[in-house]
Amino acid sequence: MKTIKYASLVLGLFALGSSVNAAITISASFGQAFNTDGTTPVATGTLWALIVDGGDGTLPGGLTANTSLAGLVAANGASATTLINTTFDGVDFTLGTLFGTDTVFALGGFTGLAGAPGTAAPVLELTIGTYGVAVGRVYGFYFFPGKIFTTQGATYTADASVGGINSSITDSGAGFDSGMVIPSDGATAAQGALTNAGGDLGGSMSDSSFAAVAIPEPSAVLLGSLGALFLLRRRRN
Repeated sequence: MKTIKYASLVLGLFALGSSVNAAITISASFGQAFNTDGTTPVATGTLWALIVDGGDGTLPGGLTANTSLAGLVAANGASATTLINTTFDGVDFTLGTLFGTDTVFALGGFTGLAGAPGTAAPVLELTIGTYGVAVGRVYGFYFFPGKIFTTQGATYTADASVGGINSSITDSGAGFDSGMVIPSDGATAAQGALTNAGGDLGGSMSDSSFAAVAIPEPSAVLLGSLGALFLLRRRRN
């Protein structure tokens, strides 16, 4: 199991729902999130993480504005799968963990929104400069089927599957007044990403964008690449 670099942790100074030293409030909504089959909602309590960009415009696993990990795999195949594997496989993380230059700034579990499983509606109270939070930085919503959230201070391991999404649009149908970007100091904002889910949640994201993808073992990725190379050579011959 590998552990990547941690940012400084000051446990207890950051908590969802706490008003201590909070300068930004985000009323967020995410989901409906699905397991790797793309149809079964993740279980209540499934771990989610919010990760803020360190400044290069790219989030863990190759996410950029208005992309999802499932969408990247569908569009780019093995190259996207390899990047997701090298980013997440066996990585231990908690609040403040760095994925490259990107920082985990919130953790929680799916609780259900409007009776829909696989949804989460946290109220985030953030302080500029804490856990990488900076005005104007985009962030991504990641979730880990099979992992159950316990506490903010716990350490979790990514080793089975992961989903991830960013939405930079103002989704008025879902009640959002801005995309997934850290607002100005002192602001209160409604943000997130919701699927249309048959119209029940009012969002504009496709169900497929909220599907998790497998985190394969490195050997599986290598075998898949070798198999593709073998088929390519056979076609050329």
